[in-house]
Amino acid sequence: MPRRRGIAVTTAITLLLVVVGVLRRRFLTELATAARPTAARGPALEAPQLPAREPPVSQRPQTSLAQMAAQDLRQRARYPHSSQPLREGQPDPILRDREVSRNVFPGPNGEEPSLTVYPDQVSFEHPEPIILYAYLTSGDKRVPAKSIEGDVVNARGEHLARIEYNDSALDADREAGDLVYTARVSAAVADNLAGGAYLVRVRAVSADGGQRGGATGFLYSRPSAQLTGRYRDAISGGNLELQAEVEVQEAGRFHIEGTLYAQAGAPLAWAQNAAVLTPGTHWIPLSFFGLILHERGEDGPYVLRFVALSTTTSMPSAKNRLVENAHVTGAYRARDFSDRPYDDPHLLDTAKRLDEGAAAESAPEVAEP
Repeated sequence: MPRRRGIAVTTAITLLLVVVGVLRRRFLTELATAARPTAARGPALEAPQLPAREPPVSQRPQTSLAQMAAQDLRQRARYPHSSQPLREGQPDPILRDREVSRNVFPGPNGEEPSLTVYPDQVSFEHPEPIILYAYLTSGDKRVPAKSIEGDVVNARGEHLARIEYNDSALDADREAGDLVYTARVSAAVADNLAGGAYLVRVRAVSADGGQRGGATGFLYSRPSAQLTGRYRDAISGGNLELQAEVEVQEAGRFHIEGTLYAQAGAPLAWAQNAAVLTPGTHWIPLSFFGLILHERGEDGPYVLRFVALSTTTSMPSAKNRLVENAHVTGAYRARDFSDRPYDDPHLLDTAKRLDEGAAAESAPEVAEP
């Protein structure tokens, strides 16, 4: 009994860390499967069958949470952390990380109208303009505002600029009268931003004089390197190695990630890499794991759909503008890539310990002398 309790304690923390992720992935997979339409079928012409007799519940095989987690870890161990498969119907991971959030602020006790505020981009790269949006809604409709203004402050709470939103097609506003109000941080202010995270406190006055307050934020980046637009690709070690050329202005640490798609649009794989580089021109490799392409069975050419470079020398990272449809590879065949799994030793060892713990918990009690 003491030995069994010791095993349970050893595996408990590991199980808690992974089981939530396992259940979430399985739930999403089952949900997507259930949502797929099925083809209509005509009536069956076979003789009616008696329903199969199910074994008693006590005799049915039971899969514990630990065993489910172990199965998931073994599947994940097939691929390296630096390159993972993409699934149909799931958001592109690069786009997901750069998705703008619209913050909504109703009045006291949930009163309408509500104030919605958001930036044009999650991160702005110097010297591009910093564009911000705001609007009021009542129900599901936008309503006019008497005025909307805001204050830009830095991470230390210091006031940097006052901005005014307009809906008159002035400055950065795209369309007059669409009730989406737009503000631009002046170039003079933006030129003095050191880079990092910034908060915008917004105040709106509705047509009837009601006041609403809200906040949004953005990152401002001064990256130390840029993609030059040159790429090259080859099969290396059974994987698809795609290299991107970068021009480095200041020495530092840099991170690059990309997503690979079939020409018909099916998502295939994601890859990432990091490097410490000195000033000058360099090539950074992105290795898309061969097993992913081999299993998917999609022949090339492939499309580097999104590629993102960041300067990670200090936090927060300085993100470059996202590049779309950056490169088309050669016409490789899926069978040209390796079919060998990565077999991550850490994940496989964790899976083994989870299975051992589950087996010990389910073993029959043995009376001690």
